[in-house]
Amino acid sequence: MKLLFILLSLLSFSSFGYPQQTNSKEIRVGPGPEDFAIDTLGAERLLISCTERRGGNNSGNGIWAYDFKTGNTKKLHLTLKTERDFNPHGIYLIYENGGKYLFVINHISKKQNEIVRFRVLTNSIVEEKNFRDKLIKHPNDIFATDKNEFYFTNDRPFCGSITKYYQGEYSTIAKSLSYPNGIQGLNDTLYVSTVISNKVFQVYQKGSGYKRKKMLKIKGGDNFSVNGRNNLLLTSHPKLIKFVKHARNPEKKSPSQIFDINTQTGEKRLIFSSEGEDISAVSVAVEYKGFLYLGQVFDGFILKVAIK
Repeated sequence: MKLLFILLSLLSFSSFGYPQQTNSKEIRVGPGPEDFAIDTLGAERLLISCTERRGGNNSGNGIWAYDFKTGNTKKLHLTLKTERDFNPHGIYLIYENGGKYLFVINHISKKQNEIVRFRVLTNSIVEEKNFRDKLIKHPNDIFATDKNEFYFTNDRPFCGSITKYYQGEYSTIAKSLSYPNGIQGLNDTLYVSTVISNKVFQVYQKGSGYKRKKMLKIKGGDNFSVNGRNNLLLTSHPKLIKFVKHARNPEKKSPSQIFDINTQTGEKRLIFSSEGEDISAVSVAVEYKGFLYLGQVFDGFILKVAIK
C-alpha cells in the first residue's frame, strides 16, 4: 500500500487532518460502488450505488447500505413498478416533508436509460416515479433540489451536456462539454467536472438563462461531495490510460486523487493520493465523523480511512 499525503497549510486547515495509511479498512459491498449518499435521518448510514462493470456476476447490483455505527452492510430490497434491469450509476438523496427520496440514474441497457425516484425505507427502496426523455441520453451523475427539480450530466466525449428537469419540463442548460461527469449544487451554483477537458466549471443562472465559468483545472475529475466545512471534495483519475487498463483487468492498478476545493476562493488542495495498490479508480469520497469513505468504479469494496 502506498499513499502520498500532501502537507497543507496549518493555518488554512487547522481543524482537518489527513488520511492515515496505517489505519484503513476494506468494507465489502456490491461490485463497482461508484457513488454515495449519506443518510442521517434515522439510522446513520451510507447509501452506495453498486453495479458490475466488467461483465461478471451482477447479482450484487443495487443500492447497498453501510451502517456507520455497527459497520454492517446490506443490499436494500428493490421494488420496481415494472420488471427491468437495474444498473445504478449516480445517486442523490433528498429529504422532503418527512420522507427520504433517492434519485438514481439507471442504465436499463446500453441504449435505454432513465432516472428513478425511490422512496427510501429502512430495508428497501420503492420506486415512486421514473423519468424518461430524449434528453436523458447518456446520464452519469445527478443533483436534486426537491422532488420535482433535478440536474444531471450526459457524459459524451465532446458533445456532453447538463440537463435540468423542473416540474415536468426538460431543458439543456449547458452543452458542448468534454465528457461532463460529476455534478453538485452548492450556494445557488452548480459545479461540474469534465474528464477530457480536465476542468471544473461553475454553472449558474443569469437572467432567463444559464452561464458557465471555468473555476479550476483537475485532471480526470469524477464525483463531488460536500464536507463539514462546506467545501467540495472531488475525486479524480490522473492517469486515464491506466484507468482503461484497470477497467479491463483488475490486476492493473489505476491511480486516484482527492481534492478539497474552497468554492469561495477557488483554491484546491490535494488531500489524498494513491497509486492504486490499496484502492483503484476512486470515484467518490465522503467525510463523516473522522473518516473518509472512498468508493470506486469497479472492485467490490469501499475503503474507510481514518482522518488524524
